[in-house]
Amino acid sequence: MRPEFASIRKKIQTLTHLLSREARAIRLLDWKEIEALAARKLDIVNQLEPMLAHASAISVEELHAVQKIALDNAGKLQMLKEGVARARERIAEMTDASELVGVYAMSGRPVKARFSCANDRNA
Repeated sequence: MRPEFASIRKKIQTLTHLLSREARAIRLLDWKEIEALAARKLDIVNQLEPMLAHASAISVEELHAVQKIALDNAGKLQMLKEGVARARERIAEMTDASELVGVYAMSGRPVKARFSCANDRNA
């Protein structure tokens, strides 16, 4: 967790603890404790305001950075899709089975293809 967010979390936990102490003081009608806790809560809230503003500004900057990365990746993905489409068109244009086998052989992959013609199916 980032340090800014960790300190905000700690302040919120402190506020939660003070609220439970305040509830106990109210039940006991301990006015001095209630006033002291109210002052501490106000102090913490005043500390939290600039911290939250800073954290939200950081979050917006990070969001813009993530959006830029996402747009870059979308552009790269589109280029890959276009490359795959061109490769599929090229394979579709290949009519000679030996030419297709040659492409597979050049790729270094084992050729395990079975080619058949429509006439083979009718025979």
